[in-house]
Amino acid sequence: MGKGYLSGFVPHRLEIEGHPELSNFPLNVLFVSFKPGKDDKEIIMGSALYEPLLCTFIEVGEEQSMIYLNKYGGNYWLKIFYNKEGGTYTGKKYKNEEEVLVSDGANWDGFFFHFTMLGLSGGERCLFD
Repeated sequence: MGKGYLSGFVPHRLEIEGHPELSNFPLNVLFVSFKPGKDDKEIIMGSALYEPLLCTFIEVGEEQSMIYLNKYGGNYWLKIFYNKEGGTYTGKKYKNEEEVLVSDGANWDGFFFHFTMLGLSGGERCLFD
């Protein structure tokens, strides 16, 4: 994003009774961007909330992964990978089938900070406030 933009994130663990393996993943992933409005006093916020598609959870050896879909539809989606042995994360944001963002992290906080810090991508469906 260009000058004058800020971004944020909100990671909360996915807790479903009887499925402790899912707690390595977030309840949702929020990408947020802010930009100046038409006058200097107005700020416009856009946010895209991604929710887990539970049926896509896969565990092969030490690697787990799950897909997240944009609540507002469109052609952007996420895939998050967790390595149980190393406790590391990799996140990928896709537009259709093309990777537009890849981020790695050694722990929960660091990973989600870096994964979401760039905010929204151009053309990503979002809610404006």
